[in-house]
Parts: sequence; C-alpha cells; structure tokens
Amino acid sequence: MSHRAEPRTTPRAHRRRSVLARGWPLAAALILAVLGALSAGGVEESLTPGGFRADSTPSAVAERRLDAEVGVGTPDLIVLVSGAESAAVAREGEAVASFLSGAGGVGRVTVSPAPGDGPTVVSAVLSGDDAESRRTLDELREALPPPGEGVERQLTGRAEVLREDDLIAREDLTRAELIAVPVTLVLLVLFFGSVVAAAVPVAIGVLAMLSSFVVLSGLVHVIDVSVFALNLVIGLALGLSIDYSLLVVTRFREELANGADPPEAVARTMRRCRRTIVISAVTVGLCLAALTAVDMPYLRSMAMTGVAVVVLVATLTLVVLPPVLRVLGRRIDAWSVRRVDPTRPGRSVTAMLGVSRRHPVAVALGVSALLLILLTPAFGLRLGTLDDRVLPKDAPSRVAAERLRDERPDLGSDPLVILADGVDPGVLAERVSRIDGVTATRGPDESLSDGLVVGPGDPDLRRGSVAAVEVVTAPSLTQPEQQDLAERVREVVAPAPVAGTYSDDVDTRQAISDRALPVALLVMAVVLPLVFLLTGGVLVTLKTLVMAALSLTATFGAMVLVFQEGYLADLVGVTATGVVDSSSPLLMACLAFGLSMDYQLFLLSRVREEYDRHGDTTRAVVDGVSRTAPVVGAAAVLVAVVFLAIGTSGISVVRLLGLGLALAVLVDAFVIRLLLVPSAMLLLGEANWWAPRPLRAVFDRLRIREGSS
Repeated sequence: MSHRAEPRTTPRAHRRRSVLARGWPLAAALILAVLGALSAGGVEESLTPGGFRADSTPSAVAERRLDAEVGVGTPDLIVLVSGAESAAVAREGEAVASFLSGAGGVGRVTVSPAPGDGPTVVSAVLSGDDAESRRTLDELREALPPPGEGVERQLTGRAEVLREDDLIAREDLTRAELIAVPVTLVLLVLFFGSVVAAAVPVAIGVLAMLSSFVVLSGLVHVIDVSVFALNLVIGLALGLSIDYSLLVVTRFREELANGADPPEAVARTMRRCRRTIVISAVTVGLCLAALTAVDMPYLRSMAMTGVAVVVLVATLTLVVLPPVLRVLGRRIDAWSVRRVDPTRPGRSVTAMLGVSRRHPVAVALGVSALLLILLTPAFGLRLGTLDDRVLPKDAPSRVAAERLRDERPDLGSDPLVILADGVDPGVLAERVSRIDGVTATRGPDESLSDGLVVGPGDPDLRRGSVAAVEVVTAPSLTQPEQQDLAERVREVVAPAPVAGTYSDDVDTRQAISDRALPVALLVMAVVLPLVFLLTGGVLVTLKTLVMAALSLTATFGAMVLVFQEGYLADLVGVTATGVVDSSSPLLMACLAFGLSMDYQLFLLSRVREEYDRHGDTTRAVVDGVSRTAPVVGAAAVLVAVVFLAIGTSGISVVRLLGLGLALAVLVDAFVIRLLLVPSAMLLLGEANWWAPRPLRAVFDRLRIREGSS
C-alpha cells in the first residue's frame, strides 16, 4: 500500500500565510472605509427630514385624509411679502399665490392681505409626507421667480424649517468631527503617554465613522432614515470604538509590561476583553432596539441605525484591532511623551474610595438624596413639538416666523383642522367658538358662528360629503396652553377627528407615554439576566439597575430646567418653548441607560473576579473599583467629549441630545461608580452575592466570565 507524501510547509510559506491571515482584516477594513467615504455624499442626500410625529394616531390619520380629500392642513410653506408700497406688495402676494396654486404637489393656497404696515402672508399646504413635501419645496424654491423691485420675500413654515434643520445638521456634524477627533487624540496622549498608543483608538474610531456610511447606504433603501440619525451614528461610532479600543489597548500594554511577548499578549488581551465588548454591545444595542416599539419614524430610524452601528463597532474592534496590535507589538509605546501607569488609580480615586469605605451609609444616603433632588424638575416635564425655535436665532425661517408672530397676530398660531365627514361643519364650528382661546373659525359656509368668521366662505374647504373647519387660536398662548386648548377642542367635537400641530402633540405625547413602560420592561427583561449571569447575586443585580437609572437624574432635571423652563438657556444657547421635544426623553433614557450599564458591567465583572480570587467582598470592591477606575474614567471622559462636540449644534434638539448624554456619562463615571456603587456594595457585604438555590444553579452553569472557554 503506497502513501502519498504530505507537502512540507516551509518556514517562509508559514510566515506568508501568517501575514495573510493578519492582513486580510486590515485590508477589508480599509476597503470598507474607502467605500464609506465614497458613499457619504449619496447617503446624506437620501436622509429624510421630520418623522417626529406618530404614524397611526387619530390626528395623523385625519391629516392624511384632509390632505388627500380636501387639500387642507397645517401650512407647510409660508411666504411673507413686504415692501414700501402697498400696491407692489399686493401684486407680489397675488403673483406668489398664483405661482403656488399652479405648481404640482401644492394643496390649498391662501392669501392674507397686509393690514396697515404688516406683511402680506401667502400660505400653502404641500402634499405628502415630510420627505415628499421637502422635494416639492426644493422644486418650488428653484422655480419661484425673483421678487419684484422694492419687494422683499421671507420663507418659513414647517417644511422650510425642516429644510434648514437638514442643512444646519450637516454643517454641525462636520464641526463636531473636527472638534471631537483632535481633542480625543490629545486626551489619549495624556492618558497613555504615547502618541502611537493614543493613535490606535482614534484610528479605529475614524474607521468606524467612515464604515458607518456603508451601513447607512443599505438602511436608506429599507427604511426612512432621519437626517438627525447622522449625529447619533457619528457619536456612537466614535465614542464606542474609542471606548472599546481603550479597554483593549490598556490591557495589551499591561500584558506586555508583565513580560508576555506580543502574540501572547494579544491572545491574553482578547480572552480577557472579548466578552466584555460583546456584552456591552448587546446591552447598548438592545436598549436602542427597544425604541422600535414606539410608533414614530424618527425614533425607529434612530434605533435601527444605532443598533447597526453598535454591531459594526464591536465587529471592527474584535476583528481589526488584534492584527493591528500584533503588527505594532512593543512599538505601541513609541513616541512616548511621558511615563504613565494607567492601572494605578490617582489620588482623587483613592480619596473618594476611602470616603466610601469609611462612611458607606452617609455616602449612599447623601449621594442618593442629591441625585433625587436633581431629578425633581423632571416631574414638571411637558412634551411638545419642534417649531422654528429649534433653529439658531439668525436662521432665516426662524426670523420670518418671529416676524409673523409679532406683526400678524391676526393669523393666530398653527390652526387646528376638524375633519367633518357626514357631519354639519356649522354645528362643529359653533361648538368650538364657545371655547376660551379660540379666536376664529373658517369653514365652507358663508357664516359659521357669529362674529368669528375670518373673510368670506371658502368653497375649497369641502369635497363632497367631507368638509374641513379651521380653528384659529390665540397666538399669545404658550405651547402647553395650545396643547390644552387642542384637548378641549377634541373633546367638544368628538368623534370628529382633529388635525393640526397641537392636536398631533396630544396624540404623540400619548403614543410615547403608552410605550414608555413596555420599553422599560423590555430593557429590564434583557439586562437583568445579563447582570445576574455576570455577578451571581440578586441584590447586586437589582442595585445595578437602580444605579443606572440614577445616572439619568441630573440629565432629566437639566433637560427640564434649561430646555423647557429656560434657566441658563442663554448660556447654553437655546430658546425655551415651555416644552421638551417629545422624542428626546425616551431616546436619551435608552442611550444613557445603555452606556451606564456598559460601564457598570465592566466594573462588576472585575469586582466579581476579585471576589472569586479571595472571597473578601470589601477587598473585592476596593480592588475592583481601583483597577477599573483609570480606564473606565478615561473612557467616560472621551465619550463625553464626543457628545459635547455634538452638543455644539445650532439645532436645539441635537444640542439637548449631545449635552444630555455627556452629562449622564460623567455623572455615572464620577458620582455613581466612584461613590454610590462602592458604598452600596460595602453596605450589602456578602448579601451582594445571595441568590436562591435554583438561580444559583443557573449561575454556576451559565455564568459569564472573561477568559473562560
């Protein structure tokens, strides 16, 4: 029987295969980055404005019917015409109205002549959703003839405000990147003491940002992706990639310092860090995924893009970073600028831990009381819609809207529109006219209610058996007062549906409130088992959820004080409207909770590792916090820098997201984890690890432990 000789592998061939094995992830990552850079422009053009309203609420359904069947709705485009000569202003107003009436995609057009010195106002309803009205608006702006001599035109309205939101968001994103990347690099150099070590996390972050555009280029063909999702994508891509890379690079340098050669150091590092990164990605991703339960296109797009980016970042970190570290080896400490031992806690960390250890009761009660006090303003939270005041004060559409409010108060605020299907619109208008705050009604008949008809009857407000009744409200009312008035109108005309900005506010607020508890329960159902399998204790698991929730207190309190009530609003650079954007609190809660759980899981895994080593809870808490504080504290500062850069946006809703997340991350890092978590665990002592016998058996069988097979 003959045997075929096996081909011998030469050392050179082995090295060649080894190089190829290390090199393909780097080559694939570079190709992905190039594709992302090339697709960035096309992706940005495919993003949609708006999406801040729930899809299936009664007001949304009524608005679609009014648009399709009557051509009536809240004005999407408002043109203010002014000039020195009233005759020229009147002619220009008629010309603009005539142009809009003959354009495609335009519904009802109305003209309100100038009373005295005020501007003539031309209002138009644009058909379709936010994306369709944006396309129509772009075509109208391009085709609209220039104004006549001595006449000035200003544009505002919902569609125009969203158009400026879009443009400013893109400019802000570029500025945020230019701020975040260099500042992060400088801070990493200070932390590592080495330029090369600092450059690795930044390079992974830039790679993740560019690669995110490849992910977005696929998602825009599946769902409508909000233009504001770009801010979340960049924040998560840069923040999480630096976060995970910082963890890996720090552990790699530790292994080198302990005498391991580079290949072995990489292997040990990934054994220790792989599960931490995976668990973190799963936690943050699932917190975001829970937002898909809310019936709002904006939140759904933020959730789906966020989940995709979290998966991308974790994959890049686990696949690309190991070969990078193998190539660098001991050169990871090249270009050293100062000597640093990142595993040794600073004096401030040691001092804070000392206070928690000596006075755990006082620290736990004092910090908890302080955080709850910071939360108290949030009990006055009032949700509302975005209007022109989301833009910077010098934005053209906001300037025009402010002028409209000041000089044409006769037009009221955004009207409510009642859909009268088989119901006498005169009866509905007569009922509504008795409500305080209603200044006028407009309907298809000559006279709807004594003294409340503005102008002659409008035949355009009826199509067959379907009619519309417009309800004009006092412009002096605040947004909360407009919402209360909308609720009274809805009660009076029920079951006839009511559309309009403030009726939509009522429905959107209800839609979010109805989903908030299911979202919270879904997040807990996923996070609780993860924490238990990491710690093995029921009490420490429940405590971890409470701590993560407490990290939100300062953010929610500041959200209401600054963005709703206006305290320090000038310093922050926003205009308070009496409400907070409806989508922001839930998005903020899921993101901040996910990031907080990320850091707490890392801390708890180290504490449990120390406890398993010697069985002393006090020593495990002190050692675990001390060993994780430098890395996790630095990671929190870096993530906060990224979100602070996003918080420089001129759009208030983006500024709220950036500043709020930065505050939540910093509170979690330097108050929750350095003071409250250690004091609470020291108070619980051995009870931290208690679990009923059935759960103990589950933990022993399925526990999550770094470095295990």
